[in-house]
Amino acid sequence: MSHSKDITIVGAGLVGALLATLLAQRGFAVTVYERRPDPRVAGYAGGRSINLALAERGLHGLRLAGMTDTIMELAVMMRGRMVHHRDGRTELLRYGRDDSEVIWSVSRGRLNIALIDEAEKAGARFVFDRRLTGAKFGDGAALHFEDEAGETHDIRVPFAIGADGAGSALRAAMNAESPLGERIEPLGHGYKELEIPSLTNMPESSLVPDEASALSRGEVFAIEPHALHIWPRGNYMCIALPNAEGSFTVTLFLPSEGDPSFATIASSAAARALFERSGLRVKRVTLVHRDGRPYLFVSADFDDLSRLPGTPAFPDLQISLRPDGDERLRLQGRWSRPPGGAVVPGDQRDGLMAVRFHLPSKVYSHQNAHDGVQRGNIVGWRQDVAAALDGQALEFEAVMSRRSILFSTVTLFAAAIVGGLGILAAALYLVFRRGRRAATGRSAGPAG
Repeated sequence: MSHSKDITIVGAGLVGALLATLLAQRGFAVTVYERRPDPRVAGYAGGRSINLALAERGLHGLRLAGMTDTIMELAVMMRGRMVHHRDGRTELLRYGRDDSEVIWSVSRGRLNIALIDEAEKAGARFVFDRRLTGAKFGDGAALHFEDEAGETHDIRVPFAIGADGAGSALRAAMNAESPLGERIEPLGHGYKELEIPSLTNMPESSLVPDEASALSRGEVFAIEPHALHIWPRGNYMCIALPNAEGSFTVTLFLPSEGDPSFATIASSAAARALFERSGLRVKRVTLVHRDGRPYLFVSADFDDLSRLPGTPAFPDLQISLRPDGDERLRLQGRWSRPPGGAVVPGDQRDGLMAVRFHLPSKVYSHQNAHDGVQRGNIVGWRQDVAAALDGQALEFEAVMSRRSILFSTVTLFAAAIVGGLGILAAALYLVFRRGRRAATGRSAGPAG
């Protein structure tokens, strides 16, 4: 094999491994240097990765390498973006007209390992634990590497291809010798990888009713699997992409400074507090007596119903709001007193506890609501305090419209206005037409 066909690639990530595969399949002698350990031995170095959303361009490269079938076994179809609004609503924004126009979610780590395997099968050679520390260019390229033990390794190659990412060490070495005109502008945001486990890997006690029901049916995904989930929250957000085994890779995008930011989240407690922000705004607290029983009313507003469980206000609440078909949402919840609480004397066990929702849309059905549906969108459930203290759970469920009452009212009002204007226009037209006929009749009569 001729010297001119020797190719060196710096970086064994997705681009480097795919390029090594394509070149090796075409007869080139390819050597790839990578700063990380071999992911097949040490495990994939996650923590700051984002799942791949494979569209046609990415799939085209995999087809050229003959890897489509291998990778599609690892992929999950995503129909569109599932937006999680602050008020608990979800909204699917499709990528195309139907399921023929979709993209695919695949684990970056599993894809990377599959590409490395394919490149080696084609004849490429990988050298791991080699961090590029410098390079000189002239007659070929002199590359300087350092391993984890601090030992240096110098090699000279005909030429090198940099595939070592946004912070490319090879590009930095090239720029040091001859300015490339590059410009780097920090975004002011960082990101961190999190995870939503599959239902099979969640503690049974943490499952809400619909999750427990899904698990009993053999399902493994905690949320809709065929979507890229987005939780937009102003200056920060989360996204979640499905994995084939039932988990979701979650990426938190957060400012580097300010509140909230990575600068203010320095402990696990602070991280938990970020996700436990309920947005609860207490408006008033009132103590009243009805039929000799005490009632403590706490009136509050909140932005995102799904963020209430686990907060200081609702430490033992389980609640979910999920799509129920195309036009409806299903609200489900459960509250029970945690075990190990203090013993409450008999004279303090009187009274009722209740949960009451003033929902933003029409309620179609419910289970066990005490007074049924009031005014079309108010439902409530209640329970004796004594029963609650004895551990009896308070469960609630309702099915409501996706469309808000305000939207429906405005739509009807707009339709009424349009209809009224149409009738008025028709009446004016008839009056005008009759006036023209009368004028024509007078002009055609005998002269006096």
